[in-house]
Amino acid sequence: RLEMDREVTSSRERGHLRQLVRIRWPAICIGAALLYSARGALDIMIPAAPVVGVLAFYALVNAATVQRLHGTWPRFWSRYWPVTERELLVHVLLDVAVLTAVLYFSGGGTNPLVAASLLLVVYASVTVRARLAWTVAAACMLSYAGLHFFNVPLPLADTLSGDRSLNYFAHFNIYLALAALMAGYGVRLSEMRRLN
Repeated sequence: RLEMDREVTSSRERGHLRQLVRIRWPAICIGAALLYSARGALDIMIPAAPVVGVLAFYALVNAATVQRLHGTWPRFWSRYWPVTERELLVHVLLDVAVLTAVLYFSGGGTNPLVAASLLLVVYASVTVRARLAWTVAAACMLSYAGLHFFNVPLPLADTLSGDRSLNYFAHFNIYLALAALMAGYGVRLSEMRRLN
């Protein structure tokens, strides 16, 4: 019975990882398209080399994950180590790190795409246990806070100079509240789904 439960759990985690891999490919393409349009159409000189490097690394990790899911490479990894909830957590935290790196080079916490990290919070809250979902939420909150202090600023006109500190404070608090609410909401949805 215990062995059967492990197989069911591994199969479920494997399915969640497969979904994550499928979500990553469009995210990589969208990231590249946004970089191209920002530099080409909008004349916003986001540093292309580091962003392309991060996206290329992300694509390589995703390709290796596809191979792991298909059992083709590395064989020992796929055969002897089933996909676990902790591995899924590591993948989601990698997604947080990649998004943070891209945002670092494209304006930091003021980039509107920073809200994309909330999707990772929702994903984690539905696919992993509550404690691990809160770990992802905390990582996203720390990332968001750090991006306000450490980033490559975009060369844009400063039209909000008088209200800048109030604006940052409001965005920061809204982000923290939304991340916490989404993690709690997603965990509840996951618990309700398990009851059915």
